[in-house]
Amino acid sequence: MAEGDEPGGPALYASDTLRAVPTVSDAARFAAQGAELVTFRPIRQREREPFGAAFARKYGLNAIHVSPAGNHWYQYPDLDACLAAIRPRVAAGATIYGASMGGYAAATYADHFAPCKALAIAPQFTIHPEVVESFDRRWGRFAAHIDFRADHAAVARHAHLYLVYDPAGPDAPHARMIAERAAHVSRVEVPGGGHKVTQTLAEAGLLSQLVLKVVRGEPTAEELSAFLREGLGGNALHHMMAATEDAPRREQHLREGVARFPDDLRLRYALATCLHTAGSRAEARPHYEYVIRREPQRAAWRKRYLQLCRQMGVAPDPALAEAPARRRPRVS
Repeated sequence: MAEGDEPGGPALYASDTLRAVPTVSDAARFAAQGAELVTFRPIRQREREPFGAAFARKYGLNAIHVSPAGNHWYQYPDLDACLAAIRPRVAAGATIYGASMGGYAAATYADHFAPCKALAIAPQFTIHPEVVESFDRRWGRFAAHIDFRADHAAVARHAHLYLVYDPAGPDAPHARMIAERAAHVSRVEVPGGGHKVTQTLAEAGLLSQLVLKVVRGEPTAEELSAFLREGLGGNALHHMMAATEDAPRREQHLREGVARFPDDLRLRYALATCLHTAGSRAEARPHYEYVIRREPQRAAWRKRYLQLCRQMGVAPDPALAEAPARRRPRVS
């Protein structure tokens, strides 16, 4: 589907700045009750269809997808008109969902709809420089081109807000500011997820189920946290992401990951380089040797191993010192 196509019917709203289109999985239910899901798109990327459309189709949901023309954090004069146009088509108790810029919109503008839930993953409280410049300058190049609305930091107070974020990541101060102003909030922390929490959860196979749990019910923060802990604890990627995002505890995250997934070569190599850099060369050596035995073609891994051996003044394992000979193609 090309960008701009309507996945479930004609646009419910369209202007130079905003577009709202439906995904209709059950026409009768949509006509009688409205959409149970409203999505706000994150930062603009190449996309074949609106954010959340494939998810809605897969799980038989009726949804409305709001897409902005640019990366302006929905700060458009006609935003009120757009939300008013779709409001009659949104079911009571619907879930307003977004991530990053879309998470900001979900947490800020959910009150434009009937009593609802808002699922905001890695959201911002605002990106207005006067508010966030002291602790978050990631979005300054976008903020410089935004004419901020008066309600740019108006947290929704009537929705049940679900905030999903890394407590040690760059979105944590935003989540705290949102939570301080919200009347009903459930904080769901994803340690090590960084700003790309959606990617971490998606690669672990958890994102869709997390969204469905909110759409189909009203789980507690404890229930969602337990669900994510169980799923992420069995995923090597989570330990790698945690080590990347939480530098002060990088070694701890990698040790925990290797203890749980001793055959994961990426974790092993990351631990080897971490120990090597920290000066724990004798402990790093067997990890280097382990990964090179299993993937001898990795020249970069071998180079680091040989460097370590020189620094230690020891001879490398002869079986690991040379790259394996390439097989010549057979000539018939």
